[in-house]
Order: sequence, then structure tokens, then C-alpha cells
Amino acid sequence: MYQLSPFVFACTTGRNCMFLDLRQDRYLSVPQELIDALAPQIHGWQLSSHAHEARATVRADTDPLAEDMLAAGILRPYQRGTAAPPPQPPPATADLTSLRSPDGDSSSANSWMSVLSALASADCALRLLPLWRIVVRISAHAQSTGMDSKADLVSTAGRLTRSFREIRPWYPRDYLCLFDSLALTLYLYRHDIRSRLIFGVREDPFAAHCWVQCCGVVLNEHIDRTHLYTPIMAV
Repeated sequence: MYQLSPFVFACTTGRNCMFLDLRQDRYLSVPQELIDALAPQIHGWQLSSHAHEARATVRADTDPLAEDMLAAGILRPYQRGTAAPPPQPPPATADLTSLRSPDGDSSSANSWMSVLSALASADCALRLLPLWRIVVRISAHAQSTGMDSKADLVSTAGRLTRSFREIRPWYPRDYLCLFDSLALTLYLYRHDIRSRLIFGVREDPFAAHCWVQCCGVVLNEHIDRTHLYTPIMAV
């Protein structure tokens, strides 16, 4: 039996299975039929509808594949008591453009200081730390909210995101999905908003993207574009 190594995340895109090795900051693609054949030996792996059929029909020995994935650090021998990988978040159902902007929504002096501080923190983190350490820090500082309802949470997250967008052009760094999504996440955390930083991938051609969600609402991207990507990691 095997299991995914720490800081390795996976998703299926149809023809292939994609792996994100966060420590190495790299992606690996493996044909889906080979992973389906190996799936029963991977602890916590959610079998696809074709996994059992693949196990019966794929004649190639899966040991070489397992050995290659062990050597690459994608898999490791199963250790009893290890938790299964967390499930992927459900697909987003809306984005900020579908939510009405409240009248009189404008950025205050406190918003300026808070947004610029979050941008500077994200900038510093990406320059000084590997991505896996940033992910650990975000996870460690996740906060619950004091909102009474999902509607209150989404409304507040939307208002804060609009303030962030208004102030963002004043920070001297070009737009980059990772930088901007990380900065928005940090800004929301400082207001006790527990958002999710979503990483997604697609193939033909390969591309990676990230965005911020709150209660199924995409805050800093159009939902149609996020649906082009399969989520591979949510922080």
C-alpha cells in the first residue's frame, strides 16, 4: 500500500491525473488508466468509475509506475494511522459580479492601510519563502468568522474585496494570480473572513491558475474562467 507524500495534491482532468508537488513546486501528469490501475493500492484514493475496470483490463504491471512515483517523491509507503487526503471543495456557484454592490461602498483610510499591508506581506512572503511554507502559514492562521449567516459572510467578503480592488492599482507590482490571491486572502483573514485559496489546473495546453472563494462565491475571478480549471489544492 502507498499514500500521497506530504504536500502532494492530486486531481483528475479526464484523460490524465495531475499531481502538484508543493515542496518541489512542480506538476506531474500520469495517464488516468494507469492511475486507475494503481488506485486500489493508494490509501484514501477516491476510485473513479473506471478504476475497477482498469484494474482488470490494464495488463501492464503497476510496480514500475509505483517505483517511479516513489522515486519522484509523489508517493511513499503507507503509514498506518495517516489521515486520508482532504476532499476537494465543491465547485463555485457564483462570482462577485453577480452580487449587488451596496450603495456608498468606498475605501476608508483604514482600508488603505490594511490593503497595502496585506499586499506588502504577500510580496515579502513570495520573495523570501517557498510556496509550501506559505501554505502552512495560511493554514495555521485560518480563522473562524463571527458572522451570523452565510449571507452576512459573503456580503462582508464582497465589500472587502471591492475595497481591495479599488486600492490594488496603487501597489507597484504587476498583476499575478498567485500574488493577488494571496494578498486578498491575507486581507480577508485580518478581518476574520475565512476564505479559501484555490489552485486549479487544466490541460491542452497545460495551465495553472489560482483564485479566492468564500462560501462558493469566487471573489477575484469570473466564474466562467474558474470552470476551465480543475481544483487541485484548496487552502
